[in-house]
Amino acid sequence: MRDYLNTHPDAVGGYNELKLSLFEKYPKDRNKYTECKTDFIMNIVQLAKEQMK
Repeated sequence: MRDYLNTHPDAVGGYNELKLSLFEKYPKDRNKYTECKTDFIMNIVQLAKEQMK
């Protein structure tokens, strides 16, 4: 995943925006913050796997 993010700055920007918005929405709920990032992360992992083919 790290290699994918290193070559796709748009994905990094999207991830950073997501993290900031979730932090603002769930500042005291670490579990919800983490849960809400899951779909984005799983999508990036899938894209990274496809890139490796």
